[in-house]
Amino acid sequence: MGLDMRNAKLGVLVLVVGVMGVAACAPEETKPQSEEWTIEDDARLGTPAFAAPKGVGPTVLAPRVDPSVATVSFLDRNRARFGLRAPKEELRKLRADVDALSMTHVRLQQVERGVPVAGGEVLAHYDAAGRVTSVQERYVPGLASLDLTPAIDEAAASRVAIEEARRLVPAIAAEALELAADPVLVVLADGGVKPVLAWQIEVRSGARHGWRIGVDAKTGAIVERIDQVEDIVGSGVALDGKVRPLNYARSTNTGGNVLADVTRPARIVTRDSTGTRSATPPLFTSEDGKSWDTASATAAGAAVDAHTNMAAVTDYFAKTFARKGWDDENGAMTVLVHFEDDDGTGLDNAFYSRTSNVIAFGDGKAKFKPLAGSLDITAHEYTHAVIATSSNLVYKDQSGALNESIADVFGAVVEHAIDPDPVDNWLLGEGSLRAGPQALRDLGAPEKGKQPKHMKELVQTTTDNGGVHINSGIPNHAAFLATMGGTNTVSKVKVNGGIGWDNLAKVWYRANATYLTTSSDFAAMAKATLLAAADLKLTPAEVDALDCAWKAVGVTQGECAAPPPPPPAAPAMDDDAPANEEPEDVGVTPAKADEELPASAEEEEEEKPAKRRKVLAGDDEEAPAAAAAGCSTTNAKTEAPWSALLGVLGLALVLRRRATR
Repeated sequence: MGLDMRNAKLGVLVLVVGVMGVAACAPEETKPQSEEWTIEDDARLGTPAFAAPKGVGPTVLAPRVDPSVATVSFLDRNRARFGLRAPKEELRKLRADVDALSMTHVRLQQVERGVPVAGGEVLAHYDAAGRVTSVQERYVPGLASLDLTPAIDEAAASRVAIEEARRLVPAIAAEALELAADPVLVVLADGGVKPVLAWQIEVRSGARHGWRIGVDAKTGAIVERIDQVEDIVGSGVALDGKVRPLNYARSTNTGGNVLADVTRPARIVTRDSTGTRSATPPLFTSEDGKSWDTASATAAGAAVDAHTNMAAVTDYFAKTFARKGWDDENGAMTVLVHFEDDDGTGLDNAFYSRTSNVIAFGDGKAKFKPLAGSLDITAHEYTHAVIATSSNLVYKDQSGALNESIADVFGAVVEHAIDPDPVDNWLLGEGSLRAGPQALRDLGAPEKGKQPKHMKELVQTTTDNGGVHINSGIPNHAAFLATMGGTNTVSKVKVNGGIGWDNLAKVWYRANATYLTTSSDFAAMAKATLLAAADLKLTPAEVDALDCAWKAVGVTQGECAAPPPPPPAAPAMDDDAPANEEPEDVGVTPAKADEELPASAEEEEEEKPAKRRKVLAGDDEEAPAAAAAGCSTTNAKTEAPWSALLGVLGLALVLRRRATR
């Protein structure tokens, strides 16, 4: 009887311990966190409304529940945190996209009483489960008292803009200037200037010239002047007459052969600008489909190179990013060859014009060889069109230099994908100059092209739209270091390892298309690339290399992460050991067939990027809550069953006591 009583008491004790062990090791449910704030339950979006089909690239969707509405509501509830006055009144939807990672990205335009605020934007990003992961915003405060009634109308403002364009290029006749779009009334507050009501007007002259001109809607003064022709001064190899396959079409009007590629959803049309600067000169023709562009005395065959290079670049963006042409809407792409300067004597340049939506190649004049044969310059100009229809980086100051830099990076990336060369492909426009430097720009050594490679060397200038072709050397060098590793010779900071060419392309494309706004600067690009790297699940070592690259060029501050220690040396083999000797028993019990095996070292290593991304987003489901109760979170699967077993044993002892009474 006494023994039974002791057994019963012992059973109760064991039962209590077992139950407490199970409860202590039970995982605690936590709310998702972002890297900047706690997400409220009602900020969650419905996943089914935003889920993208697997393998589908960036697509504009019309979901059942508009994510922009949910985003504005979320921002309204947290307006004090983001410094917003009245989000429901001040934010207007620009677009909502779902990308290939099933992440939703909402882009909102700041407006003041219905008038767009130039540069004022908010971007919100959601993971595949519909949770907010990050928000970028550029908000212009203090507009409530601004008078939004224009004193001059759009017709008067247009005349002022036309006159300003004629002043910029006196050789252009007034009748050759035209509006590229209807004037837009905006609040102009870019670059830290005092907000002003202005008419924003696009003016062009043929395909060569295009400007965005801001006219003060109260006084008629010029308050903004941006050259919209994003160009690069030449590159390419000589047109050597090599045969290159191309696609052409039959004209529905004449029945003849024309240099138009209609085999791709985004058509490529190549036109002959000889003797004209029109945006729609004649198409190249051929009687037999094998002989094109033979009349030029200085650059015969340039049209063949331009046409086939455009096809190659289009295919690269389609295959790598599921992009549908340069505007991502399969719009027709026009290429102009033999383009001449205003004096009609050739052109030492190539350019993309967003006002005319064309890429044009000159044949060179005094300094450069014909430019249409250069694959990296074609990719550079194509990328300008991609930027114009995604982040739409303003082409001045740091945002303009970033625009140029991203175009430079994809000039290198596309060339490397088609013709790999880890040395020469960092040169932009190699072989394009008739004499002098080897290349126009060098991403690995920007100083060779008289560019800065560190923020200490940033050039402050009013020329070149604020130094867009000069200061691009800084983010260019960050891209090089992030990819290849190496040392910045100004800061002496060394980047260990690198993310590689393929990851460079994916990270830079995603950063531009997803996280940049029109006025993003170098620091915003650094953050955007790190967000993109987390989305793409780069390894911790790759993220460290990317982060260190931006620190090396002085865009961000702080110390780089220490390089990982070398792996331990493998133990030496004992050549004298018997061949059939049994392995030493180290106390590992073989698992049964239906037991869950522990993750291998390789599996654990694969899980690290995902865990790192959760930590960055504050959504770590393996929080150390259980550790406070004496449980090891890493061994919860094994400890909880043992606790349950103790509980069962205690219950058995209690029942045995009752059975023997």
